[in-house]
Amino acid sequence: MKLNNLFHNYEYLVDHAEEAFQRVSRDYKECIRCELHCSDCCRAVFGLFLIEAAFLHEHFKQLKPEKQKAALLRAEKADQELVKLQR
Repeated sequence: MKLNNLFHNYEYLVDHAEEAFQRVSRDYKECIRCELHCSDCCRAVFGLFLIEAAFLHEHFKQLKPEKQKAALLRAEKADQELVKLQR
């Protein structure tokens, strides 16, 4: 199976996950604390599946060099924070 087919299937799955999240957010809004510009879950430590890493890498390669550099600097900072947490 070609990478594009895998990405297509992955995007399909992500779309359905997003729809489920929107439905839960709407139906159980008292339980969901997300708000505009909130990054609480975005700062959580979690692993990635191989398809997620490949998808991110493919899109990262399409960024302009200055955007790549900024993202890598943020990643370096996040990695340093993770090391602090592990101590």
